[in-house]
Amino acid sequence: MDSNASSLLAVPAVQPVARRIRLNSIWLLLARLITQAQLIVFTVLVARSLGAGGFGQYAFVAALIFLGNVATTFGTDTLLIREVARDRQTHNGFIPAALGIQLTLSVIWLLVVGIGADVLKGQSPDVVLALKVYSLSLIPLAFFTVFTAVLRAHERMDVYLLLNGIVALMQLAGAWWVLAQNGNLLSLVMMLNVVQLCAAIIAGVLCRSSLPAFHFHWSVTRSQLIDVARLAWPFALLGVLAVIYQRLGVLMLSTLGTESQTGWYAAATRVVEPLKILHFAVLGALLPALAHLEVSIADRQQNRITAHLFQRSMLFLLIVSALAAGAISVLAQPIVILLFGASYAPSAALVQLLAISLIPYTISASLSLRLVTQRKERRVLWVTALSVIVAFFLNRWLIPGYASSGAALVVVGSESFLALLLVVVRR
Repeated sequence: MDSNASSLLAVPAVQPVARRIRLNSIWLLLARLITQAQLIVFTVLVARSLGAGGFGQYAFVAALIFLGNVATTFGTDTLLIREVARDRQTHNGFIPAALGIQLTLSVIWLLVVGIGADVLKGQSPDVVLALKVYSLSLIPLAFFTVFTAVLRAHERMDVYLLLNGIVALMQLAGAWWVLAQNGNLLSLVMMLNVVQLCAAIIAGVLCRSSLPAFHFHWSVTRSQLIDVARLAWPFALLGVLAVIYQRLGVLMLSTLGTESQTGWYAAATRVVEPLKILHFAVLGALLPALAHLEVSIADRQQNRITAHLFQRSMLFLLIVSALAAGAISVLAQPIVILLFGASYAPSAALVQLLAISLIPYTISASLSLRLVTQRKERRVLWVTALSVIVAFFLNRWLIPGYASSGAALVVVGSESFLALLLVVVRR
């Protein structure tokens, strides 16, 4: 049979998977929108109730817990999604091993915070106590992360959406109740701990009810822990590099520029970042689907189907990103003034520059995901590390002369450099 006939036979096999990816993308998009809306309302509630000082204290504690979560997850969530999706087996050793690693790192984090938090300079005893209490949330968060990764690996994004909606409502209701009782920072984080515990329990129940074959096993061998840690460390470093990469412009502007320039740049990034929500949805649905296709059908047919789905998805994201970049560039000035006020007018030019980065970002995010599904995440890691280094030196060179515009240009340049490197690596 010639190649043209083979490609025609592959088309019907593509359609069910493509429809499933589209539907799962919608569920993930709705889940992210719910989470973002809940975060906005929650932030407003906390900021108005605790005042500027209290909100600043909460922001400090929440930022440290976010870093703790990145560190203790150790990239096992992405690893779980890929590996469980490959054979859809929930009884293998990946799940208990991933949970064991997260729980071990969470205990280490608790010990470090318990011993070292008291030496934090410039922080009141109330903030230190709140940090210690809130750190306890990493324990149930480990279970929540594992359960949601299993749901996404089995492409139950509808259940994932339901879970996110329940957690969002619980957090908002809890925050409203605590703050209505004139609660302080400590009572707020205690409420968040209770919500996280309930979220972990609900996630486990939903995972068990929606996946009949799911049975959680605590037994895990030392070799399984070592194997999962060996596979997960590139994802862990990628998570750290991603945080550094995203925050590098603000961090370097705050040291090489002025406070106003940093504020203008930060405001511009807040306008552009929501445009990446669709990427999260589409690529999040694509990851388990492509990982499953890697082992579910014959090699030649798999290559045709996965290539077709990947190319269609990336083309769709490129078109949407180009349209979004054009629209946000035209509307940058009124959007910035509406959201932040006339004093942030210089941010409009930065928004127009940052919007250009959506195109190379789409390419780099898509190619990174494709390499991950092919178990080539170490290539993504080294390429990302090189891009972070390049971005650092470009910022060091351009910010002194071009201020916030230089930082925005670096984003465009480093994203383009990252995309080009990934194209070369993949070829």
